[in-house]
Amino acid sequence: VEYSAVAFDRVRGVTVAFGGSLGFFADAGTREWNGSSWTLRTLPVSPSARSRAAMAFDRVRSRLVLFGGQDVLSQKLADTWIYDGTTWTQVLSTTPIVVPQGGGCFDDVLGAVVASGPD
Repeated sequence: VEYSAVAFDRVRGVTVAFGGSLGFFADAGTREWNGSSWTLRTLPVSPSARSRAAMAFDRVRSRLVLFGGQDVLSQKLADTWIYDGTTWTQVLSTTPIVVPQGGGCFDDVLGAVVASGPD
């Protein structure tokens, strides 16, 4: 899977990958790496299929934050999701974030996940 969003969950000690491209198809799978093998998670709620999204671990709230990306038609996405290891939950954002091919990280000064990208 290419162009997946990937971040390390410091609470659970696993690397989480979401989405990506499978040839011409966008993926909506959540995968976790425990240090020796990947597991495809079956979750009750999940973001739509996408590639080139950004994801980072929020150290204040102990959860992963996924934002942006692009869908199978290469349309830019501006939604935000949080993952707690059990399910994904969409959250409302006051400012849409569109970050295809971008990245995310936790800013200690702001106490928040920030995104950056070429667009």
